[in-house]
Amino acid sequence: MAGEGERFPEVEALLGAWLAPQTPSLDQGNVGKFSKAVAEATGPKAGGAGNNTFFAVPSQTNYVARSVRTVPYTHVDAAPLFILGQVLSTCFLHREIREKGGAYGGGAAASPLSGTFSMNSYRDPRTLETVDTFMAAAEWATQDGVISQQDLEEAKLRAFKSMDSPVAPSGRGSTLFLNGLNDNIRQTFRTQVLAVEIADVARVAQHYLVANASACHTAIVGNEEKVKVKHGAGGWEVLGADLKPK
Repeated sequence: MAGEGERFPEVEALLGAWLAPQTPSLDQGNVGKFSKAVAEATGPKAGGAGNNTFFAVPSQTNYVARSVRTVPYTHVDAAPLFILGQVLSTCFLHREIREKGGAYGGGAAASPLSGTFSMNSYRDPRTLETVDTFMAAAEWATQDGVISQQDLEEAKLRAFKSMDSPVAPSGRGSTLFLNGLNDNIRQTFRTQVLAVEIADVARVAQHYLVANASACHTAIVGNEEKVKVKHGAGGWEVLGADLKPK
């Protein structure tokens, strides 16, 4: 915004009064409202076959994803979940999905702003086997001794690299407008990420991925001949390229 300096306080006051009722707040008092909004947006579709969807398309490779609702940005578990994504990507999923499974790539990530945690693979020759790998990754993270202190420190470095990447002023403005994410909230999250311990990573893996496995949603996009599931069976919804049930 450009203008005469002496008019800035007046303009800021007017903008603040206009934005206040429209800007969602991520303070602790609104965590419940945020979680409810995420739940309504990402919950199971009414009348759906279940938590699993397969999109049958003419493709030689497949794309597999598994996600679950977690917590918003300001929740104390958001930082351990953010680190968990880094740890699973480098220490487990890269080896199991790319090196052993033959997929072009894959990994895990927590999205604090949307309150979700996801694992994915792309250009993957496998399908249901990769889903099993995702579940095995969650179990792996809960085991004693599998995550070293070096693994944790390297995960934090990658996390801060992503958080500290340059952001254009327009990006900061849109994040503040859409999510109410100001510099104080960002700094609190950074401090929480820095304080994450191995026990915290194992705890959130157990709570959100293992104990809550029935709430996870799985989606596969790929070759129908390679995915042996049927519409309405085993919690699967099978859709064609036209998005109609098959």
